[in-house]
Amino acid sequence: MDEENNIEDVDVDMADFFLNVESDVEGACINDGHEPEDMEVMNNEEFESLDEGSDQERERRALIKKLGKEKRSNPESDWFISTLNQTHTCLLTRKLRACTASLICKKIIDQVEADPKIPLRAIQYHFQKTYQVGISMDKVFRAKDMERKHVTAEYTKLFELLRDYALELQATNPNTTVKIDVCPNGNPASPTRQFRRIYVCLGPLKKGFKACLRDLVGLDGAFMKGPFPGQVLTTVGLDSNTGIYPLAYAIVESENTGSWKWFLENLGDDLELGSNSNYTFISDRQKGLQIAVDQLFPNVEHRYCIRHIHDNVRKKWGQTEYRDHLWRCASATTIPELENLMKDFSKYDKEACQWLKQIPPVHWARSHFSGRAVFDVLISNMCEVFNGKIEKGREKPVISCLEFIREYLMKRICNVMKAMKKAKGPLTPTATDILGARKKGVSQYIARWNGENKYQVTDASQDQHVVDVRNQTCTCRKWELIGIPCRHAIATLNEMSKDVEVKLDIYKWVHNVYWLETWQEAYSFKVEPIKGRPMCPKSNCPTKLILPPHRTQVGRPKKNKKTK
Repeated sequence: MDEENNIEDVDVDMADFFLNVESDVEGACINDGHEPEDMEVMNNEEFESLDEGSDQERERRALIKKLGKEKRSNPESDWFISTLNQTHTCLLTRKLRACTASLICKKIIDQVEADPKIPLRAIQYHFQKTYQVGISMDKVFRAKDMERKHVTAEYTKLFELLRDYALELQATNPNTTVKIDVCPNGNPASPTRQFRRIYVCLGPLKKGFKACLRDLVGLDGAFMKGPFPGQVLTTVGLDSNTGIYPLAYAIVESENTGSWKWFLENLGDDLELGSNSNYTFISDRQKGLQIAVDQLFPNVEHRYCIRHIHDNVRKKWGQTEYRDHLWRCASATTIPELENLMKDFSKYDKEACQWLKQIPPVHWARSHFSGRAVFDVLISNMCEVFNGKIEKGREKPVISCLEFIREYLMKRICNVMKAMKKAKGPLTPTATDILGARKKGVSQYIARWNGENKYQVTDASQDQHVVDVRNQTCTCRKWELIGIPCRHAIATLNEMSKDVEVKLDIYKWVHNVYWLETWQEAYSFKVEPIKGRPMCPKSNCPTKLILPPHRTQVGRPKKNKKTK
């Protein structure tokens, strides 16, 4: 709906992401019901050592040779030799079967690990088609259950290493903020603490965001996937090319007032925000977010995503035609224009218009936005773009998820730098396109000077506005909202350039947030790689982090199937 302010991101390939975490859980074989449960399982090295030159084989041959020298007529001797040969052959057969079963089990576990949601029938069909091996459904079920237990054990182990990971992040990326919050414990002497939340704001991103010169951040949350559900809270800004600039992220127990307040308190400390700060937030009005923002930052400009407002209207009245009316009202840049459009909306549907009026226009209409954010965005797709990029990371354990996000951010900076080298001119590519589009049709405008700092600009339809050159504003408010001269301002600058004593560069009238050098400065701060687990510093904290408490996910619970 907002083609001019469409937010996109560079492509980052995360297919090769792999977190090398040592595991104490060794592979095991699944008993298929034919061998005894205490069957010895051999690995490949042990099986290959049973050749003719092995010590075990030589001892067997020596014993057989010694017994062969005895009388052949002795029935006890013949029976013993036969039994010995049969026992050895049976031992090799049983060990071979156990090894084969172990390999099949490992193949099943690898397949389940690659796709945890794969159906049991699909695994069975895969083995029949690929390996011509028929396996029972019980064996597939046990293998999948073993992988589930293995994943749960991996999740548990990574919670214990969370403090070490935090120390490594802070050591390799200076000025990084990592906060870990635990559940309240009534026993201070307990050696364990239950994990509740973790907040991360990398130092290089903190510096780069401030270099973007745009006091605008989007707030959003997304579900975690796995045996321990939670929420990933993110805050995302915009760079000079109107691309996303992720700033901070957190994993919390759920999306509520408490978790949002904790997240915003840490974010406020990193951005040095006080209760009187006039930043601009944009969100989808998540649960608890509005209360947290009002309590911590009562003076911020909090914008609501117009697309989600439209979804609420559509759910309430069940019509899709509201989108055009809502978008025209939200896009109005002046109060008189908004009032006229609201009248048209009221004629179309009075009840829906009255419902919209209950939401103050300062939250959703450009006519009431300030120019502090240097961007008139109406939708929160900056956060949705970022959530889409980290979707695969949200399926992983806690440290793996955090590492997936950090590695994505590290790669993204490199990709933006490649795109930056192709940029030409003093402005970023997006700013150049916007300015070029606004230059079209300017010849139809007539600018008249009042003798000081203001110009009266009239177009072909006799619609006129006033441009204030000193304050760099226009009564249409488009220059003020995004920091790029509107058509009326460009016509004024063209009129000023006719004076031989005045040398004008139109790019100087564009806000410096769109300058190419500002874009380059923001991405001059790099996210540093980190070392592997054996080389990470060890935390001296006397308590150990354990799994978070069980929490039921939001939504309708799954029903158990009735069995006869």
